[in-house]
Amino acid sequence: QILGSPEALRYLKNADEPRFERAWLKCGGQARSIEDSLYAAADRMEEVVALVSKHKDVHEIKKAVAECGRFLSQILQYFPEVGKTYFGPSD
Repeated sequence: QILGSPEALRYLKNADEPRFERAWLKCGGQARSIEDSLYAAADRMEEVVALVSKHKDVHEIKKAVAECGRFLSQILQYFPEVGKTYFGPSD
């Protein structure tokens, strides 16, 4: 990804002490990493959707669902249109 980014390559050529992390950020690496993490989380949740109803009385599973909800609600603050699609308008 870095080698395909003119901005990252320019940074690597011109910096006195180039850093991989800086070049990675310049080529959009952080956004790609976030995207990969979100898709991995979605894949894991897809795996449990069919199973979770059989374990809805298990205390530790309730706690895990609460953690997922807590983080999802934080993410949806930045994507209200997605939240409206699944949960309706927030007033």
